[in-house]
Amino acid sequence: MVQLLLITGAQAFFFVTVLLYGGAVFHWHLRPHLGLVLQAFRRRFIFEAPPPPPTWPSSRLVILTAAFGHKAEWLEAAFENHRMYSSIHGYRSITLFQESAPPGPKGAYRAKLELMLELMNFTASPNEVPIDYVVWADADTIFVNCSQPIHHFIEEFPDKKALLASDISPFLFNSGVMVWSRSNFTREVLEGTLEVIKDEAIGPPQPAYKGAMPGEQISLNWRLLPHEQRRKCRRRFKRCMKKCAGDECMKLVDPLVANEVAILPNHRLQSLRRKWKEPNWSLPVDCECALSFSNGASAIPSDYRVALLPDGGLQTMSVQRSPRPLCVKGTKAANDTSCGGEALSTTDGAKKGTVAEGSEFIAHFAGIHKDARRTMILSYAGQSSCPAMLMCRDLCR
Repeated sequence: MVQLLLITGAQAFFFVTVLLYGGAVFHWHLRPHLGLVLQAFRRRFIFEAPPPPPTWPSSRLVILTAAFGHKAEWLEAAFENHRMYSSIHGYRSITLFQESAPPGPKGAYRAKLELMLELMNFTASPNEVPIDYVVWADADTIFVNCSQPIHHFIEEFPDKKALLASDISPFLFNSGVMVWSRSNFTREVLEGTLEVIKDEAIGPPQPAYKGAMPGEQISLNWRLLPHEQRRKCRRRFKRCMKKCAGDECMKLVDPLVANEVAILPNHRLQSLRRKWKEPNWSLPVDCECALSFSNGASAIPSDYRVALLPDGGLQTMSVQRSPRPLCVKGTKAANDTSCGGEALSTTDGAKKGTVAEGSEFIAHFAGIHKDARRTMILSYAGQSSCPAMLMCRDLCR
């Protein structure tokens, strides 16, 4: 039985629904205390011991996504994409939807930071899998190249507490996709930024300048500036920002913070563009397995290749190795191919062909018209390599 929670005041928690793919979906009307929710459901759901992890302890990484307000018709497609990607790599996935912004000043701006902070402060018991990294991914992001493990970035920058991506606008980084380690540094940054959001007397206004979108990104960027720059630019935020890429952005960061943070070129962690077009590729995925099929006389090992077709369908192509009669020892000539060895033949007639997928790892559809956003998110979710990779996993069991 799930333990009931008793909390102070008149708050009431909304029911938590946990879906497949190792993730959880929370629907909430009053912003719950996520730490208590996790405590209540820890044994049965999110922090249940997973299958044996790969070399990198991927089960210690959580991908967190939340959306507020009107439930867009593309939202579930994005949530499903995040859960599929997490399942492929053994990550934890938490997706949340709330019909209204959390109560209090600038609730929508605070929400993602408060949720991340709750996970940072959650302590697993000795028999549970702890959290080492929290990856925030905005609800309008789609994992396109699902073969790319996000923990490879952590391995590339093992000493960094935060991995961020530069923006296409005059900001140090875009907050749509962020990787944060569970550390005192992260807690200090998140707590300090929340103070800035709650009190404009100590932080930049929202929006920071004409043409900018309001949100937590402004406060997070401001928080990473040197102290003197923060004081000078609080009311003239734009003059402390400039369009930069990767290491260029690090020159603007507080030197005391720079050792803890890496800002990657935008396309590496998320592709954010001013103009999107619909994908026109199908994504081939090689299944890394060799199943055996019998032709009535002998077993034929078969390698699978799965492709996502332009019409959204999945096509399975098998490359079969045709068995040949064994040669009698000492009778095979050097150029004789009539016995021994293997010949490859393609079945399922993959005549429609496939092309290599685009360069996007994570596509981010921020700042575009809602109709275009709907079309792009649904298109890219459908053309993501995640469904084909999951089919491979099922075939290779």
